[in-house]
Amino acid sequence: MTQKQKVFVSEYLLDRNAAAAARRCSMDERYAARLLHKPEVKAYIEERMTTLDADRVMQADELLELLSSLGRGVGCTRSVQLAALSQLAKLHVIKSSLDGKEQTTVVIIDDISDPRLLDYDFSYPPRKTPVLPNR
Repeated sequence: MTQKQKVFVSEYLLDRNAAAAARRCSMDERYAARLLHKPEVKAYIEERMTTLDADRVMQADELLELLSSLGRGVGCTRSVQLAALSQLAKLHVIKSSLDGKEQTTVVIIDDISDPRLLDYDFSYPPRKTPVLPNR
């Protein structure tokens, strides 16, 4: 592939619009459309898309590190911390069920100032709509 074709592919990958990429490269739009059908250009596009996707998509260990950091309350509000802990609990339950281990239910209560919550039934599986006892 020529350098101009590589530049075209780089521009094409920005918005996946061959005509716009051709204009940005000062290339004839019909020629650019034909370029996309060449096997070596198709292969180069696939190669670049694979590396771009790998850079853009967060890996599972990165997600766990981020959620763990937020769950510890590092640089976030209490509500973000609780949301991160909730997501971590869900991930651990999903992983446990995939590993064939017994599922456990984790319930995070931020504020127990409401005495009705002390009598709440947190059994598993939870009801579709939780019902709090009346005072």
